[in-house]
Formats: sequence, C-alpha cells, structure tokens
Amino acid sequence: MTNFADIHGLTVHYKLDNTHLEGTPVVFVNSLGSDFRIWDGVIAQLKRPVLRYDKRGHGLSDAPSGLYSIADFADDLLGLLDHLKLKRIVLVGISVGGQIALEFASRFPERLAGVVFCDTGMKIGTSDLWNARIAAVNDGGLISISDSVMQRWFDSSFHAQQPARVRGFQNMLERTSSLGYVATCAALRDSDLHNAAQIVREARVKTLVVCGQDDQSTPVALSQELAQTLETRLELIEDAGHLPCIQQPKAMANAINSFLEVIT
Repeated sequence: MTNFADIHGLTVHYKLDNTHLEGTPVVFVNSLGSDFRIWDGVIAQLKRPVLRYDKRGHGLSDAPSGLYSIADFADDLLGLLDHLKLKRIVLVGISVGGQIALEFASRFPERLAGVVFCDTGMKIGTSDLWNARIAAVNDGGLISISDSVMQRWFDSSFHAQQPARVRGFQNMLERTSSLGYVATCAALRDSDLHNAAQIVREARVKTLVVCGQDDQSTPVALSQELAQTLETRLELIEDAGHLPCIQQPKAMANAINSFLEVIT
C-alpha cells in the first residue's frame, strides 16, 4: 500500500512491502531525480520487510522552498522511522541516497544493523559542476539536461537494448520537481562527508559498498575511496551504470541478500 506521513510538517510518500515477512526491515533511499520505483526489481527478490520512500523534493513527497542539506534529508528519514516505530533497520542508499545514509549512520548508528552504500561517495562532484547544473535547470528545466543524465544513469548496452525503459526513466526525471531537484543539487554541492565516514568506521557500523562498473556519475574511484575509509568491501556490478538497481536488479539484490545473511 502507498502511504503518506506528516513528518514535522513535510508530507512524505512511502510504501511498505513484504510486511508479511519477518526480519530487520530494509529501508531504501533514492538517487537524485528519481523516486522509489527505481527499486522495484530489487524488492521483488528480497525476503525481508521493506520500506521505501520519496525523499523531499522528489516523487509525491513535498518539495519545500529553499535550499536543502544532507542533514535535512537524514532528519526526514529519522522522523519517518519514528513515525512507523521502526527502531532498527538495514539502510540502502544510492547516489545522494548513499550520502543521506552516511550522514544518518554517523549520527544514529544505534538505529542500524547495517548499511549498503551504492554508487556514491563522501564528496560527489565540484561546486562548479553543481552550480552549472543548477543554472541549467533554472534556465531550461529538467528537460534541458535529461538526455545527458540518461547517458550517465545507464550504459550504452541498456540504451541499445531497452530504449523504452530508458525513455520511461527519463520521464521520471523530467517530471521531478525542478525546485526539489535544484535544492538537492545544492545539498550535494555543499556536502563533504569524509568526517562522517570516519565516525561510521569508528562506530563499527557494518557496511558494504556497491558500484556499477560503468558508473559515470559517481565513478568507481569514489566507491573505492569510501570502502577504504570504512575499511569494508567493495562489490562491483558488471554491465551497469549509475543505477544498477534498474539495470542489474538481480545482481543488486544478490549483493544485498548476501550482506543480510552476514549481519542479521
């Protein structure tokens, strides 16, 4: 069932899956310009309760005015977990969702059985990159950047073999709130989570880093740096770009399921 919650004045759209199953719930946090449907293929292969939600500025959740911070997103997540009375979870975050997971883990490690960081990094992009992205969206809307984003989300084989799916996810991006997208770009521009990663390592939170081998948005080198800082394992997913949860959902689910078997 699709649900909505009021989290400190913010309407958050969420969905609970596999509620008939037992075990520590797995919570998914989405990437920039996407909503919780990017996890559909992964969810189908998990045997745990699942919570997925649209972060602020995305999907059917509110897109409040003003700039956002990664800390704001982490606070939203904490509020949603408290609203649903979920005391301990496994967190899976991709791209900016991975940064949200890193911030959350550094502040609330007691709420976590483990974290999977997907296609992310402690610092993503430069101020110049994000300022240029913000300017482009403010000037021409998301449609003005969507072709280039698709080239980074998916590798060339996916574009060639599944053009209808590429176009469908391009529609998802283009229909994202421009206000929310720009505010999230600002959060990425202003975030540096190197210290947060050190805290997570020292807190001995159980972690795994996963990355699409052909990721152009957050290249493998960023995942390698994160894995080294956390002193954890990096698992590469072949034939996948920035969103292996869409392009290789079985491989992504296998990585998560293997992690779950070890930690819970």
